[in-house]
Amino acid sequence: GYFAVKILGVRRMKALTGIKVIDFSKWLPGQYCGMVLGDFGADVIKVETPAGDDTRRFFPEALPGMSYWHLALNRNKRGITADIKTEGFRPGYLARYGLDYATVREINPQLVYCSITGFGQTGSYRHKPAHDLNVIGLAGLNSLDDVGSACVSEVQIAALGSSMNAVSGILLALLARERTGEGQAVDINLYNTSLS
Repeated sequence: GYFAVKILGVRRMKALTGIKVIDFSKWLPGQYCGMVLGDFGADVIKVETPAGDDTRRFFPEALPGMSYWHLALNRNKRGITADIKTEGFRPGYLARYGLDYATVREINPQLVYCSITGFGQTGSYRHKPAHDLNVIGLAGLNSLDDVGSACVSEVQIAALGSSMNAVSGILLALLARERTGEGQAVDINLYNTSLS
C-alpha cells in the first residue's frame, strides 16, 4: 500500500518519465493532451508566443493575464516563448519553417509527431476554421430539446475527445517505437472524432 511504499522510501516512476514533449498547442485539444502527457510523467515544454496564449486571458482569472483555464491545462509543463505564429497551425503551415513531420523525421526518425486539426491534413475543409460548436454541428451531434430549441453540450465533445484520441495515438506510437525503433506521425482531427 501507500504507507509501505512511503516507509521504504520507494518512489514509483511515472509511465512517461524520460519522454520529452514539445507542446505548440494554443487551444483546448492540444493543451489538454499535453497536460495528460505531463500528468503521466513526460517532460512537457510549452511553447507560447511572446504575448502568451489567448487562454491566459479567459475568465475567470487568478491574476491579470493568468486564467484558471490556462493554469489547469498547463500544469506539469515548463514554458518558453517563440515568435512563430499567433493563431493555430493549419495543415501545411509548419512546412514553411521546416517543422513538418517529413522534415523533422529526417533529423530524428524516432520522433513521434502529433497533429490535432479541425478537419485533417487533406480534403476541401482542411483550411477551414474549426471550433467545437461548428464541428459537432457538421457531424450531426447538435440536437433539439423537448421544446424544439437547439441544444448544445456544455462539454466540448470534439475538443476533449480529440485530446484523448491524441493521447492514445501518441502512446501507441511510443509503444510501436519501442518495438521497431521508428517514430511515426499521429494525425487527429475534431471532425472524425465527432463522427466516431
